[in-house]
Parts: sequence; C-alpha cells; structure tokens
Amino acid sequence: MFYTLVVNLYDGMNAISSEDLELYNITDEPNERIKNLAKKQNASLYVTKKNGDISYPKHLKSKNIKPIILKNINNANSIESDRGIYLVYIYDNLTKNYAIRNSDDIDANQLLDSIKTQDYNRFNYNVSDGLLTFTKNSNFRQDSPSIEAGERASMSFIKITCIFILVNIVLVALTAFFISKRLTKPLSYYIDWIGNLSQGKLHQPTSKRKIKKKRKTYPELDTSLTQLNQQMLSNKIYHNQIDYYKSKWISQISHDLKSPLTTIYGYSKLIQTDESSQPYVQLIVEKSLFMSKLIDSLNTTFDAETRQMKQDKEHFPIKSTVDHITSIIGYEAISLTYNLNGKDEFYGNKLYFERLLINLINNSIEHNNENPAIDITFTLEDINLVIDYKDNGQGIAKNNIEQLIKQSYTSKLNKEQHGVGLSIIQDAVNYHNGHIELVPISKGVHFHIVLISEEDPQ
Repeated sequence: MFYTLVVNLYDGMNAISSEDLELYNITDEPNERIKNLAKKQNASLYVTKKNGDISYPKHLKSKNIKPIILKNINNANSIESDRGIYLVYIYDNLTKNYAIRNSDDIDANQLLDSIKTQDYNRFNYNVSDGLLTFTKNSNFRQDSPSIEAGERASMSFIKITCIFILVNIVLVALTAFFISKRLTKPLSYYIDWIGNLSQGKLHQPTSKRKIKKKRKTYPELDTSLTQLNQQMLSNKIYHNQIDYYKSKWISQISHDLKSPLTTIYGYSKLIQTDESSQPYVQLIVEKSLFMSKLIDSLNTTFDAETRQMKQDKEHFPIKSTVDHITSIIGYEAISLTYNLNGKDEFYGNKLYFERLLINLINNSIEHNNENPAIDITFTLEDINLVIDYKDNGQGIAKNNIEQLIKQSYTSKLNKEQHGVGLSIIQDAVNYHNGHIELVPISKGVHFHIVLISEEDPQ
C-alpha cells in the first residue's frame, strides 16, 4: 500500500521536481512511472547533460538536444537534478512553433535553463521575427530547487506515512474487533453454561444465536461441557430416583422387620425357664427392644423423605408447589399456565406430584440434543387436576406409555435406559387413580395426565 501511494503521488509531468529525480536515481534514463506519465500526456522524454548532449533515448545518444527544443520550444520543459542532469519533456504539437534563425548563437545550457519548470529558470526566452533572445526571469527563485522540492517531497512523505499508519490502525482495530467478537461470543455462552451448572441448572443457556458456530469455534470445550452436563443430569435423575425408592424401601422394610420382632418380643416374655436360662431369655427381650428402637431411629432419620408418604394425602397449593419445583430445576424455557377457576389447592400426595413433575421436565432436558421449549398447563376440573405437558423436542416414536415403561424406551443415541423415571410418573398417576396418555403432535411430545382427587372426609 505504501509503495502504491508513493508511485501514484504524481499524476502529471508538471508535478515532477528535481528532488524526484534524486529520489528515483535518474541519471541516464527515466523510470517506468515517468515514462507512463509522458506517454499518457503525449510527451517526448529526453535525458541530457548540461551541455545538451542526449543520454536518453539511446538512439539519439551523443546528439544535442538544442535543435529538438528549438523546433518545439513553446512546448518544451526541463527539470535539473543536483547532479547536473536534465530531464526534458516536450508536448507534441500543442501550440504554434517558430523557425529559429539564430540557433547557432544559442547556448544549449542557457536554453535548457530557460525552459525549467516551476520558476527555477534564471532566464525567460522570447521569440521575435525568428530570433530567440533571453531575458532575466523576474520570478526566479533564489532558493535551491532541490531544497524546496525536498521540503515538498518530505511533506508528502510525512502525509503518506500518516495516512499509511492511520489506515493500518483502522485495519488492525477492525481485525481485532471481528476476531475478538468471534472468540468472545462463544466464550460468554460457555461461561453462562458453566454458571448454570454451578447453580444446579443442568442445561445449556437459552440463546437465540446459532449454537453450531459456537461449537465450531471451541469444539473440545463444547464436547467436554456437553458430556459434563449430561453426566451431572444423569446423576441428578439417578439420585432422585434412588431417593424415591429408598424412601419406599425404608418404609417397607421397617414394617416388615417390626412384625417378626414384635412376635419375638411377645413370645420371649412368655417363655418359662429355669434360673440358669433366664438371662438368655432376658437377652432376647433386650435385643428385640434394641432392634425395634434401631428401626424407629432409622425411620426418624429418613422421616423428611417418608413424611409425605405417611401423611398419604393432603391439601397442598398447586402454584407454589410447581414454582418451587421449577426453581429447583432452574430451567428457563418453561411456560406455565394455570386454569384453576379461582382455586389453588389439590387434595393428593404432594411427594408423588413433585416427583411426577421433576421426571417429566428432566426427561425433556436429558433426551433432546437442543434445549426444548416446555409448556405445562394445569387445569382444575371440579376437584380433579388435569396436566397437559408439551415440549417441542425430537419427540418419541412409541404412542403407549405402558410400552415405554415396559421396554425401558429411550430416544438417546447411546440407549441409556430411563424406564425408571417413567415408572415414577406412572406410579404417581396410578396412586391418584388417574390416567396418562400420549397425544399425537407434529413436533415434540404431549402428555395428557389426569389426577383424580378424593376429597378429604374432614
């Protein structure tokens, strides 16, 4: 760019100065730039010495420039370098020419000096009646043409350098802007994603920007985060399911163990033995009491999990319960609609209801490549609760909920089973004597769930 600016600085022969001859090191032949300018302006080029002997063009070498200038003096111009070399350019047939009769009396050096450009000539020429005479140039510049030309060239060089630096700064700034934009946008997306994971929100952040471009920028980071997200989500669902069945198991095993212990304890009190065997009978009684207390302690430890099961059914608020569940999951793309007809309570098992929602939402997040939009509508029909759960994910091929549970159906490519999660949903529905069905939909999945309520007799 810098070279282009320099070589295109002059757009005409009259803009060339003696300093340019030094700059381009012109001693016996013009450079291509000057040749092209002369050709463009229909001018003939010559390089001569002070005495007028021609160096260029080569076919006129050693001849004198004087007769050529006199033949077309009105259109002749010369530029002198510090080395005493003249660059002469003559425009062809621009004005009337004169027949000079005193050519033998004219000094070639004075003639070259009189046709200098930019008022650097000491003499002006005058043609009258075929005679060429010289007069002093009243506008002659006392300063050395090379000095002033050098100042002009220096100023031009400074301007060109400034323009060059400015253009480069702009180009660097634009390049840095686009590169940083390309690099930082995906990073901000992944930072948001890591922030979600740190807060327990096990899903990718909602983004209107194209996710594919981000993944192409940092493929290793995207793969690692995706695997981490899936693993954490799988672990969360797994522990959720384990907690659920642990609660049921603790409740059941406590009941199963207490029955034989009660029998052992009761019969041990009736055993009649001699005095020597009585300590063993007493030991049986004490151990039975110890085991009974141990089971009670175990039940107390897991009371937070099993309390809802013990209470069986109760009136609980629908909206606040749903809001609590969605806040725990932390998934942003959930739309909730309530058609409760002025009521906000349902009589049922709150633990079952919560686990039903958790597993529905987790399944949508886990079994879709991209975050789906989830829409849940809660409708109270008399005392029964109707749940319409929809997402716009990739959907499922089966159309029967029993088949999904029985076959442990999964839509994931790695075929990890999640039938347990669906069985929890089915358990919650069965507990409330309701039903669940898959409604055909063009994209995604639609579960229509009805939970039947039996009013509290109190």
